[in-house]
Amino acid sequence: QCPLLTDRGIGAVSTRCEQIKNLHISGLPSITDEASQHLVCEPLAGEARGMNLIVLNLSFCTTLTNRSVELISKACKKLENVNLSGCVLLTDDAVLHVSLNCSHVQTLGLAHCKRLTDRTICTLADYLWLEDLDLGGCSRLTDDGVEVLAMEFTGMVTLSIANCGKLTDMAIDSIARHMINLRTLKAWGMLQVTDLALEMLREKFPKLDLKTVADADFADDGADTLVELEDDE
Repeated sequence: QCPLLTDRGIGAVSTRCEQIKNLHISGLPSITDEASQHLVCEPLAGEARGMNLIVLNLSFCTTLTNRSVELISKACKKLENVNLSGCVLLTDDAVLHVSLNCSHVQTLGLAHCKRLTDRTICTLADYLWLEDLDLGGCSRLTDDGVEVLAMEFTGMVTLSIANCGKLTDMAIDSIARHMINLRTLKAWGMLQVTDLALEMLREKFPKLDLKTVADADFADDGADTLVELEDDE
């Protein structure tokens, strides 16, 4: 995390790093959609960039909008691992851009993207095959969305639905019925989920690493840096 880094700095990276494959620029509140433009188009000569990116971490770059995701996803089609957690301005349309353009993505971080809805789950199910998905803190996610997720991603290995406050025991039941390959589930901070539902999940999958409120780390992957924005709706 380099909080003083700006769009100009990202432009310099783009100028000097033509073949970059792995880029982590998380926790940068000062960068804007202009930085995303620099990532896909070198600012001095206008040469294309990003074609070889495989791993991209933009988590907690809180001013980025759907426009950034659209630019990057259209140019960086080799992406396999994308982290947009904490990009609080993103909506379901951002996930649609990733899903339509980046068919190789298997690991996706969307934690604390509070504007996302069940529509995101349906989009992911239509276009991607994910093994690792972080939806922690996506407070609009419902049991219906988790049911679609569980039915369509039976091969998922790691899932976080921590702090998804609308979820109930029905969500846990959907996971238990369909996600037979799941190895890690983060499920703390879900006030409408009962201990009984979690215990039944443990009994059915004794090898599952089920992380509940008792296991939760107070430092939730950078969530302490998150800038909470007022919901427009």
